[in-house]
Amino acid sequence: GLVAATFGLLLAFWLIRQVTNPLRKMASATEKISHGQLGQKVEIQSQDAIGQLGDAFNTMSDRLAHSEELRRNMIADIAHELRTPLTLIQGNLQAILDGIYEPTHEKVSSIHEKSILLSRLIHDLQLLSLAEAGELPLHYERIELHNLVQNAVDIISPKAAEKEIAVRLSLADSDVNINVDVERLQQVLLNLLSNAYRYTPTGGEIVVSTEVGDAEVNIHVSDTGDGIRERDLPYIFERFWRHDSSRARASGGSGLGLAIAKQLIEAHGGEIRVESEEGVGSTFTLTLPFETERMEARTPYVTALNDRSV
Repeated sequence: GLVAATFGLLLAFWLIRQVTNPLRKMASATEKISHGQLGQKVEIQSQDAIGQLGDAFNTMSDRLAHSEELRRNMIADIAHELRTPLTLIQGNLQAILDGIYEPTHEKVSSIHEKSILLSRLIHDLQLLSLAEAGELPLHYERIELHNLVQNAVDIISPKAAEKEIAVRLSLADSDVNINVDVERLQQVLLNLLSNAYRYTPTGGEIVVSTEVGDAEVNIHVSDTGDGIRERDLPYIFERFWRHDSSRARASGGSGLGLAIAKQLIEAHGGEIRVESEEGVGSTFTLTLPFETERMEARTPYVTALNDRSV
């Protein structure tokens, strides 16, 4: 009995240590995280519930570290984006006050353009903040899918024609009514089309197509532009990400367009994704749910918009 009791106590002590040691490690790592030392990991070899808890802890720690890195980068990017136009505005105004520049129409117009850029950036940041917090009001109305897509394409087509970029519209055989915030969805489509126009060289092509499924619709925006590097694909919907920083800054892009597009589509219960090959082009796909019966299409299946007046 004494031997059995001793063995039982030793076994119990060993089992308790097997449970408490990983918990002590996680408690120590948690305390370090609470003091700002993110990215802590615990090494747990077992595959039981304690091992699963350790894996979950490590995953949480990685995400916290990544979120903190994104937060710091975002603050640095916001400071940079706000400082650049503000510095130009202040510099030009100071030069006018010091008599270095005459307050001509061209100088005042340049200052006004910089103030518009600053205002647009602040508006985009506010819009993104509201969308991520789930507080952006959406005003739903029913609209035919093809009309919505065609309106967006009609806006970008004259600009694309100036650059000799062909714009083709390929619509599904059947149309549907979708319940969306028309202004917000139009904003997303125009953002994708503007990006396609920006990165498609002269003589290239942009194709906008639709697919109608049983419970959802897909809108594809494809281009024959520069494409996106594979290592960049996971980050393109993050704030201030740019395919080409120098070109985007020169054209006034804030790097918030795709992040806002993602939030707006998800607010509609949909999804946005991208497929791209460097040097070949990119295809962005919007997937939106709908709850209505199909209708016969009222527009031609394929329309080359640059072959007619818009």
